[in-house]
Amino acid sequence: MSPEQLSRLDDDARVGRLREILQGPPSEAAWRALWELFAGWPDGESRARSLDAAERALAAWPDQLRLVTTSNALLHEGQSLSALARLVRVIEVHRREQHGAADLQAIASSPHIAGLTSLSIQRSEIDSRAWQALTESAYTSNLRHLHVSRTVLSAADLQRLFQSSRFPRLQCLKLIGVGLQPRRMDCVRHTRLFDQLSKLDLSSNGLGDDGVMLLSQEAAFLQIEHLTLRSTYLRAPGVRTLLAGARRERPQQLDVSGNDLTEQEGAELLALAASRNVSLIM
Repeated sequence: MSPEQLSRLDDDARVGRLREILQGPPSEAAWRALWELFAGWPDGESRARSLDAAERALAAWPDQLRLVTTSNALLHEGQSLSALARLVRVIEVHRREQHGAADLQAIASSPHIAGLTSLSIQRSEIDSRAWQALTESAYTSNLRHLHVSRTVLSAADLQRLFQSSRFPRLQCLKLIGVGLQPRRMDCVRHTRLFDQLSKLDLSSNGLGDDGVMLLSQEAAFLQIEHLTLRSTYLRAPGVRTLLAGARRERPQQLDVSGNDLTEQEGAELLALAASRNVSLIM
């Protein structure tokens, strides 16, 4: 249905269209149709009730389908997020450059993101004030995935993240190419690293063996089930240190592909990994 057709519908017809969308199978097309419908729906009691109904019906949908990027104007209402954000479970801040900080501020301050399960920030400029707002947000308790890629974080930003208590359900953390280096590793010392975290990806950071040695001193990092350190300037001693500290009682996975390891070192490390109940990817 075109925007022009939608604009001519009365509230009863809009409710009927909503029912039609929600009775069909979950799909990207249905998700887009839902946003288009609400975009032209005037504020009022009918829209509010229908938004509640849509939120309940979407509970059965996969979270991955309930995705929106912050470049979508319908997500915003002035400097805040619109009520439509209640329907979203995955938000991407992608290549927003100078808009990234404002996007993150709006997300962190909005009660409409209370159901958000995944937040991805890619190639965007994020200032420390916006990052602090996220790490102190009162609305991120359901976040399971936090992915930051090709976006530089300061030492203070990293410290705020690792010391934050606002992500109690976080399961997967990716900090890829964020500028993490050994001289900035004080932020990870004595951290509890989020109670439910099982996947950690620190790829494309200049960690080297020195950085890994520091990580290996923190018990929380050694208990991660899936640790990814691709292209981090690792050598055999660093990998050996990680494997030596692995917990044997449950299987773990360590991905160190993209690092400078010889064939002989690889064979040695694979044997050590097998003895430590670790699946080693090189």
